[in-house]
Amino acid sequence: MAGRHVVVLGGGISGLAAAHRLNQVHGTKVTLLERSAGVGGWIQTTRRDDGAVLEHGPRTIRGTGAAPLQLLTLAEALGLERDIVYVDSRHPASRNRFIYHNNTVHPLPTGVAGLFARHELFTNRLIKTILAEPWAARGPAGDESIHAFISRRLGVEIADRLVDPLCRGIFAGDVRALSIRSCFPTLYHAERRHRSMLGALLGGAATPTSPLVTRAKKEKWAMWGFREGMATLVRGLTEPLKLSGNVHIQTATACQSIDLSGGAEVTTSSGEVIRADHVISAIPAAALAGLLSDHHEPLASSLRRIPYVTVAVVNVEYDSSIPYPQGFGCLVPSSEPCALLGVVYDSACFDRGQAAHKQFTCMLGGAWFGEIFGETSEERLIETVSSVTLRELAAITGITQEPRNITVKIQRDCIPQYVVGHDELMDGVDRYVEEQQLPLTLIGAGYRGVSLGECVVNAQSAVDALMTPLQA
Repeated sequence: MAGRHVVVLGGGISGLAAAHRLNQVHGTKVTLLERSAGVGGWIQTTRRDDGAVLEHGPRTIRGTGAAPLQLLTLAEALGLERDIVYVDSRHPASRNRFIYHNNTVHPLPTGVAGLFARHELFTNRLIKTILAEPWAARGPAGDESIHAFISRRLGVEIADRLVDPLCRGIFAGDVRALSIRSCFPTLYHAERRHRSMLGALLGGAATPTSPLVTRAKKEKWAMWGFREGMATLVRGLTEPLKLSGNVHIQTATACQSIDLSGGAEVTTSSGEVIRADHVISAIPAAALAGLLSDHHEPLASSLRRIPYVTVAVVNVEYDSSIPYPQGFGCLVPSSEPCALLGVVYDSACFDRGQAAHKQFTCMLGGAWFGEIFGETSEERLIETVSSVTLRELAAITGITQEPRNITVKIQRDCIPQYVVGHDELMDGVDRYVEEQQLPLTLIGAGYRGVSLGECVVNAQSAVDALMTPLQA
């Protein structure tokens, strides 16, 4: 697209994926603005000289599903295949997952046999619950909470003891506030189309094809990541952009204001005025709302209604001599008096050659962060988070010895919450942009998918939708 110029706001995974798609597929001139000193957003990896890889944000990607496999094709296209590590469906990290309930760690049932077995977490065998599900009452015409949906279809016990901790692990959110329609659209639509959640198993989105995807399917990858951490994906996206004469990445540069009348005019924090044909925003909804409030208050007001939660991410390292659990990790329901949302057993997942130590990653707070930790200084907060983490981790794992290292990152407002009514809210946002004919596209975790795969796929789709009519 000779002569076209797009400004991308935000250098997280969505912004980088959009810039890459604009440049590699459509040949568009791109200016990317990122307010922090580096790109990557919530993908934050520390790689130490002793070989330790600490993830302070996303760490693994599922091995199945359309969005994860689309992300895998991107990694392949970036030449990152040799950097990938994975576990297959037979690996303990794939088969062993746990729930902490009533001061006890319970293994979740796996495989067909697990559906027929008695389980301490549940009164009934899971097969009985599943077979009764198609006859459950249909829900209201509109949206409802995940807890209400699952309680109606599978029972309160499943909602409280299985889906509640699952949503704390994925969204760091309250299952009683989160939207079934926005968080699990496949289940929501299956009930309406097939009168049963089981209808979600009848089909799915088409998955991409590539040599690496074919290999992943053949080898039954359960999840994958990168040997040197998720920052590998950021580098893979960034390096070709820097080499391109069509892309200009400005870090430590925020967007100060946007004028969307008669094209797009962006003023940066350094005072530079950039004129472009279109703006793609990959910054948090509240940050974009602040830029739009003067001239587009109805849109800004809607964006401010999307809440975000804060999560403390704590990497805890012990000597290799400790007894270490074999599995992916353990989730904690909101009924437990714990700050922990969940624990990932990093050293049981990917072999990164870290034989000298064993590592856990703990997530705390989320929707309950303020209630648990209150308002305090950053130094005091980190001390409190550290002590709470070690106490609660000891309760789950039985490990009482002092760690060799503990790293705390307070990730403020890092995960958007798709509360009941979110889908309707987003329909209104899309309608306003279309009716006002704004040269503006919204991408990122705040809108229609929080996972890495969803962010990448949505960014690519948004770019293609924008550029196709321009190229026609």
